[in-house]
Amino acid sequence: MISEILIDEVERGFGSDPRLDADTLRALGFTSKGDGHWHFEGMTIWNSSRSVTKSLDLVIALVEWRLPDLEWHSSGQKTPCARYTAVIRSGSELGRNFEGTATSPARALLGAFLRAVRAERHGE
Repeated sequence: MISEILIDEVERGFGSDPRLDADTLRALGFTSKGDGHWHFEGMTIWNSSRSVTKSLDLVIALVEWRLPDLEWHSSGQKTPCARYTAVIRSGSELGRNFEGTATSPARALLGAFLRAVRAERHGE
């Protein structure tokens, strides 16, 4: 389950967080079979080499894999609060926007992604 508490932890934290990586991947439906990987519907993530809380490339891959019909963009650091913003949106005029604001581009896009997946699961 993707909770607001999980999203808040993603957006408030700094750098790589292995516990939060695991919590986030579980909430997205990934499972770990003890082989050093996370697996879900045709996607595999290596535990040891990629952190969903730190790797912008990995978050982009997740967005493109899970939400291929949606667009996303990210802005640079906002001063003076030193935060980054990312938005995932539908291409249609009536589409919704899902925003993430965090301490890094990866965490900002991950926050937006988690909100978009949660809304998709609940038919919002």
